[in-house]
Amino acid sequence: MESFPQLRISAGRRSGRTGPQGAYGFLFNRLKYTQRSDDFGPLRAIVRDAIVENFAIGPGEVILGEMVTQRRVHSVNSLVNATGINRFSLYRVMRKAGMIPETADTAAFNQWVFPADQGERLITRIQNSIPLNQVKHALGCSKTHAEQLAQYGLITSVVPTIEGKVGLTQGYFNHDDLSAFMTNVLPNTVFISGEEKGYVNLTVAARRFSSTAEILRWQLDGKLTGTLLLNEPLRVFRRPISPCYATISSAFRFS
Repeated sequence: MESFPQLRISAGRRSGRTGPQGAYGFLFNRLKYTQRSDDFGPLRAIVRDAIVENFAIGPGEVILGEMVTQRRVHSVNSLVNATGINRFSLYRVMRKAGMIPETADTAAFNQWVFPADQGERLITRIQNSIPLNQVKHALGCSKTHAEQLAQYGLITSVVPTIEGKVGLTQGYFNHDDLSAFMTNVLPNTVFISGEEKGYVNLTVAARRFSSTAEILRWQLDGKLTGTLLLNEPLRVFRRPISPCYATISSAFRFS
């Protein structure tokens, strides 16, 4: 089973058109056309499993006399056909996500395969994502806050950005992940309708004492108590935890 993937790659690297017959040659033909099928039952099952694990075989295709009922792996080509995503864009995404090797530049699109469920789930999440320059609208924060959240890993891209760089058009920030972040930032938060004495917004607190990311990390870790959410406009507040923190709240607007 370890040898079959290597045979597939070595047999079809140049054109990417080689199928199971071209990759496994005599073995495949012998199992497919022999009249003594009963004698090769166990071997046929092994080779059939190897084929559906190493080639983008879809449901309904017949492999060595048996119909495939469920796809096990996708290639870039087959996933393009299933989703309609641009072929070259999908190729780059799969490399960044680690689903095909970074060194696969010269390999044909259908020569590298990856688990079908993982590939489809990744594409579904990407299609429900936005670049960093739109995160401020989803979270109701400033551009600077969004950059800091990404830089410090409080929000992460579905597909890793190149070398961890944070750029406004970089990344795929999933809407569901952003919603979960909002929920985690404000557990059991008390809402208020107007300003209260003894509170200051997060922008002011971060400028004087810390960083936006650090304060929100404290909030996520449950280290800040008494956090309040101002409705108009929406802001996060907290009571002081020591004399050096006059009070902390947030201009990080939530919507």
